[in-house]
Amino acid sequence: MTSGYTEAERRLRAIVRAFLSPGVWLVVAAQFLAQFALRQGVPTGESGPDLPRTLLFSALMMGFVYLQAGAYHGLAKGSDRLTLREVATPGVALFARFLWLFLKLGVSVALVFNLFALALLGGVGVSPDALVRQFAPYLPMLLAVLGLAFVYWLPLVFVTDDFRLFATWRRALHTAWQRLPQSGFLAALLIAPVVLLLLLPEAVPEVLLLSLSTLASLLGWIVYIYCVEWLRDHPPEDASAAG
Repeated sequence: MTSGYTEAERRLRAIVRAFLSPGVWLVVAAQFLAQFALRQGVPTGESGPDLPRTLLFSALMMGFVYLQAGAYHGLAKGSDRLTLREVATPGVALFARFLWLFLKLGVSVALVFNLFALALLGGVGVSPDALVRQFAPYLPMLLAVLGLAFVYWLPLVFVTDDFRLFATWRRALHTAWQRLPQSGFLAALLIAPVVLLLLLPEAVPEVLLLSLSTLASLLGWIVYIYCVEWLRDHPPEDASAAG
């Protein structure tokens, strides 16, 4: 099935839907607060971590993830603007599946990095710390490119309600490759904030970095909406025939 949208209409619809969705702005604001808290670090006192503030910090992080799950689900299942209620009520079961998915993702990424580090350590004698320092300047662009390669992953997870990690990875990569000619719009939205970040001087105000991160978050939601709506209009059995 198809919606009849042209590529330009689909892109414009994603932009308009993101900007008119109170739920999207709520998650963007929550991400701003979460990143601000992360930059402050885990609070500590003279005798160790400040327990009440640490618990508050943890609650803020979990609250942000909870809202993210609600936004991903609401945008994937609806076609109108995302409401505050949809974001705030994803349900415990969905939240648990979302956390479990990202736990598997974290373990997989850590395993790949460790294997890569061990291979370099044995081959050229580079320590893991030195490896991190050498790759740090390229990390934002690398993450942006990986984000583009897996741009259909989370949309596919929530559109199909399939929370298997490797099965959805495989299908997402297949879809991204299949739609490579139409990926310029997505690439521009994902990579533009990284380019802006790389062009900034080293000493910039924290508020500017947080503002840039907020912009990247909003652009990321536009990308998510675009991918979600394309996947809904082209189910897996029809996607191979879609150009």
